Amino acid sequence: KIGAGMQNKVLEAMALRKAVVTSSLAADGIGGIPDKHYVVADSPDDIAKAILDLFECEQKRQEIGNNARQWIIDHHTWTALARDISAELGQTFMRNEYSNSH
Repeated sequence: KIGAGMQNKVLEAMALRKAVVTSSLAADGIGGIPDKHYVVADSPDDIAKAILDLFECEQKRQEIGNNARQWIIDHHTWTALARDISAELGQTFMRNEYSNSH
């Protein structure tokens, strides 16, 4: 199980500033920090408790939603991916130039 389909649904909800309760399997590929960018719960009781906690605390719900949105912008947009690829290519070229000159 890789949870990729569920990860996409979680990422979409996070992009919409929603406070997400997700499984540890789906959270693995997302990155981020549990209880800052999303809430992780695996058992039915823990999932229900996490959802109720978010319903009862609007400030926590909004904070997690806002943090989630920022996480998506910083790590899961085309701009963020292009930045990461560009940085990796730059490091690769620098290593190759250094190796060839010594």
